Amino acid sequence: MIKVNNLVFEYPGKRVLHNLSFSISAQRICALVGPNGAGKTTLLRCIAALDRPFSGRIDVAGIDVHQSPRLSHKNIGYLADFFGLYERLTVVQSLKYMTNAYGIAPSQQKEAINWVIERLGLTEHKHKKAEQLSRGLRQRLGIAKAMIHKPELLILDEPASGLDPEARHDLSELMVELKNAGMTLLVSSHILAELEEYSDEMLIIRDGKIVDHQQQIQSSDKDDVMVQITTLTRSNDIYQYLSRQQKCTQIEVNDQTIHFCTPADDHYLHELMVTLLNMKFPIVEFFKVQHTMQHNYLQSVKRGDKWTQNSNVTYG
Repeated sequence: MIKVNNLVFEYPGKRVLHNLSFSISAQRICALVGPNGAGKTTLLRCIAALDRPFSGRIDVAGIDVHQSPRLSHKNIGYLADFFGLYERLTVVQSLKYMTNAYGIAPSQQKEAINWVIERLGLTEHKHKKAEQLSRGLRQRLGIAKAMIHKPELLILDEPASGLDPEARHDLSELMVELKNAGMTLLVSSHILAELEEYSDEMLIIRDGKIVDHQQQIQSSDKDDVMVQITTLTRSNDIYQYLSRQQKCTQIEVNDQTIHFCTPADDHYLHELMVTLLNMKFPIVEFFKVQHTMQHNYLQSVKRGDKWTQNSNVTYG
């Protein structure tokens, strides 16, 4: 759905994006994460054909967005971090305006408006003015305006900003519904716990460079799991024992903590734990580590240049 090749963006005297290349498949939800000033919004605006890069190419659904920006807009919906609403227009009137802006035929406008109102849960509020809506409903109206033309790609910049926990949960469910309806979503947010609820993959950007692109962040029972053992004192004997086990890999020792990978087989983990206890190792904890998106993000940032666009790039 999205292909970015050697993207460079510059403001006068400052390079913001440094030779970015990545791709995102269709019907996926990709979380774009990184610190403030990393270049996330600039990247989103380039993909949405709102800013023209210094060099590089971006294809969305097979269309070069900067060679054919108007054509690409038919396949892209974009909601900015700070978006405006016409406060004195009702929900229906706001959406009617957007159908005209997107060139939807008059005979199809009513159907498009009803579709997006139902999809966004705005039926009970469709005759309310924007100024009468809560923060969560305003956010839904903003998303409705961005997707009324049924784009293949929906780009959302900080969509959960300012929302209460209930509204964030509703937004998470909406993201999954849109993906299941066939859309691809690229979502920027600082709330990693919220992103984890619905994201399929994570693109990490820092200082205008890609640090990591984790294309599978949802765990699977078939995958290996990470196990942590904590001991009373540093025990090289446990390390020596684990290193002789074929099913135990990627063993790391840090003072009194040991991490290793093993197949996600609870029966094997039980037998291993019983064996270690019977061998009188000074074990305090033995558990599977749940690698959250925040954990993966921090680990990727710490690794810095593990995965870069070219071998000459370093991260500070």
